[in-house]
Amino acid sequence: MIPRNYGGPNVTPWLLVVHFVGIVMWVGGLMIVTLVFAQHVTETSQEARASLAQLEGKLFKSMAGPGALLALLSGVGLITANAHYYLHAPWLHLKLSFVLILILLHGMAVRRFVALKQEREMPTRGSCILLHVMVSLVFLSVLISVLVGRFYLT
Repeated sequence: MIPRNYGGPNVTPWLLVVHFVGIVMWVGGLMIVTLVFAQHVTETSQEARASLAQLEGKLFKSMAGPGALLALLSGVGLITANAHYYLHAPWLHLKLSFVLILILLHGMAVRRFVALKQEREMPTRGSCILLHVMVSLVFLSVLISVLVGRFYLT
């Protein structure tokens, strides 16, 4: 059940749609780019590495970055639209902890992108896959904290 009694125009459903779209773009972009990283570090051709770096940049600029911005801004909008409900919801505090970890993983991915593009540090394929798995697990933790937490942590 989505609370709607905050006294203003009913923007909550639209904010939720924007929030979901942002999450899909953000996490989808991070998951794709981390898999591209794994391919990037195994390439021997300079031309192929340059093409993969260009693809990684496009994924950050067109999916992961804008998705993160949409998800975070709409999330703030949802909280401010009904602060009394959300700020007292234990599941939200758990979710926000996982979102903070996701933000840190996003930062790690950006740093890895810059290093790969400049060919300063070449991480191992395993470390790229580990970053992919960490993004997946943190995203699943966000989902579980919302879907299960709303029923058991109220």
